[in-house]
Amino acid sequence: MEEQPTKIGRMVYTIEVLLLPLGLAPPPSCANCRLRALTPLRVRLLAQVAVSKLFPAGFGWQYSSGIAEDTFGLGANDYGFFAVTGFGDMCGVFAGHFTYYTGKKILYDRSIVVGEQAHVALWLGAAAFMSGGAWQPFVNFFQACSGEGNHFNSHLMAVTACCGTMFYTGLRMGRYFFSPVLTGIPACDYNNLRADAQLSVAIGGATACFVGTDVSYGDGNWLRPLVGIEEEFATMHGCVLAGTSTALGFTAVQIAENIVRTVPYRAVRIVVACCAALYCPCICRPCIAPALVGVCCRICCLRWLPLATT
Repeated sequence: MEEQPTKIGRMVYTIEVLLLPLGLAPPPSCANCRLRALTPLRVRLLAQVAVSKLFPAGFGWQYSSGIAEDTFGLGANDYGFFAVTGFGDMCGVFAGHFTYYTGKKILYDRSIVVGEQAHVALWLGAAAFMSGGAWQPFVNFFQACSGEGNHFNSHLMAVTACCGTMFYTGLRMGRYFFSPVLTGIPACDYNNLRADAQLSVAIGGATACFVGTDVSYGDGNWLRPLVGIEEEFATMHGCVLAGTSTALGFTAVQIAENIVRTVPYRAVRIVVACCAALYCPCICRPCIAPALVGVCCRICCLRWLPLATT
């Protein structure tokens, strides 16, 4: 006779079902991968993205803002300024991504298809155009709506949400329109919807940290000593600081995302493992426990496998 799951087993299964759509509980084939939030591989990939895309994005936005002001005579409240800075952001992302993967192919990775990477660069650049072009009007709006006092932190959060949403919209629209004609871009599905959302949150963090380059917030801008662009700074100096701000913001939020995605699942494994020690010998179905806590339970048989130490 097949054993029936106990209350703990049903609880474990319910927790897994609720967390899986949020990306907090991995499927059985990926039971340990989410525990590696800050492995050298993840850190290296994070650094690659920050250097090849986020730094060029901030650099391109700042450089194009100078062109908009000095060449076209546009101000921070002009629609043309929004378009020029968005285009500069787009060019930075496209150039950074394409240059990085082209160099990588030339140096050591012959498997890279340069044409497909150009497609990806165009897709990411289009999303960057939406978030980069919307950054200045969002900041203008928040500053106009805020009264007296220090509103820097609230503006950081608002820019994170708004620019992250714009980037996400650009990613999804790009998949919808580009995937039928560009081979390097997968069509929309649930898996890349989650991935696009997570990336957009990190991009929102990058745009928020970019607010730190605005010294008009005065002493309330606690990022000013690090990335604030003062009036007397040279153009290249300001562009480097702008690129540094976006890279730092993206890196900080991405690390936080990795930790948040890891800790809840690790906690679930530890809690359920402790429950397994108290309720012997059968706490759940064999098809439930191994996927979630690394425990295989049958009637009169409790076999322990590595838990959170894996």
